[in-house]
Amino acid sequence: MSLNFNVGKINPAKEEVEEEEKKEDKDDEEFDEAPRNNNELKLRLIKLASLLGVAIAALLAVLFIISLFNKKTYKYEDIETIMQKAAISYFKSYPDSLPKNEKQTAQISAATLISTGKMKDLTEYTKKGVICDGKVEVAKRGDEYIYTPYLTCGDDYKTQKLSSLIASSEIVKEGYGLYKVDNSYIYRGELVDNYVLINERLWRIVKLDSNENSILVLDNMFSSQVPWDDRYNNEIKYNAGNNVFSASRIKETLNALYNGEILENKGELLDNNTKAHMVSFDLCTGKRNLDDTTHNNSTECASVEKDVKIGLLTVSDYLSASIDSNCTATNSRSCQNYNYLNNKTDFWLATAQNNTTYQVYTVNTSGVIKEESASNYANARAVIHLNSNTLVKSGTGTEKDPYVIK
Repeated sequence: MSLNFNVGKINPAKEEVEEEEKKEDKDDEEFDEAPRNNNELKLRLIKLASLLGVAIAALLAVLFIISLFNKKTYKYEDIETIMQKAAISYFKSYPDSLPKNEKQTAQISAATLISTGKMKDLTEYTKKGVICDGKVEVAKRGDEYIYTPYLTCGDDYKTQKLSSLIASSEIVKEGYGLYKVDNSYIYRGELVDNYVLINERLWRIVKLDSNENSILVLDNMFSSQVPWDDRYNNEIKYNAGNNVFSASRIKETLNALYNGEILENKGELLDNNTKAHMVSFDLCTGKRNLDDTTHNNSTECASVEKDVKIGLLTVSDYLSASIDSNCTATNSRSCQNYNYLNNKTDFWLATAQNNTTYQVYTVNTSGVIKEESASNYANARAVIHLNSNTLVKSGTGTEKDPYVIK
């Protein structure tokens, strides 16, 4: 008979129950900790967001304080634009103050624009210590109004007009340069600093007239060669053309140039900004003889084409530009000398031959004025007039640094 004793194993079923209870207690503890951990995470995120918000607010406050001591300053051209826009807004409110015709102008001071709330005080746009004053002039051009701002800031800046720059240039009595003739200023000679850049093309200032309008001629050609006129001429029974400007093909060509109907690889000859500065003028179209010795357009201006937007040089314009003493008459070959208008291309003049019905004057590639049948081909070298309020953005008038209009 044998006896079996289970030492150390007292009620194994009870042990299993205790193990299960412990496992359940542990699961319960982990279940209780999960929400507690989520809540702590939320609290931490809230605190972090609060700290970030405080930091951003502090940064903004610092930037605001810095801005009080470091205000934005503007370029003088930007201030002129601000004045111009303010004036446009002002006259929208007071349209009865606008000029009624092209002979009238209106003016509004910067002080008035500021007091009426159209713009801030000028000191808000400039650096500390710079005191400025200004005004805006308004002129009527056809159905549109031209707003021209003038800003003066002590010795730092002053708005410049093209007409003023020309008139203030050195006046000479001999050699190359600017001459004073009656109430006009005329450039003469071969090497003169009279370049203007308009719409990516160089022009030359021919003169400043008595109304302070600047007369410009295109330096190089724009379009292909065209006839002055190619209509049937009843006198010679041939399509040699008629040399009356008012009924000519060249007049049509010039109008097409102005309207942008003739294009080149760079586009139109005249952009809208340039047209806004242009004024219409009376083009002298009177006929003259080969031996005519006048240089002042008295012969040519005996007949005019009124209200022209774009024209041509006259014989007198070409003769006046030469300083050769032998350049005396229409047919003087010496007029090609010392003459900046001689650009080695052939181009039409607005002047016709007085003794025929079909001949017109051209300047040939040698720079000599010649009679040509109106039906022949030459370049139309455009002439425009810029109003006296045309402003200059930059430049000194040289070929490498031409005047650039605003």
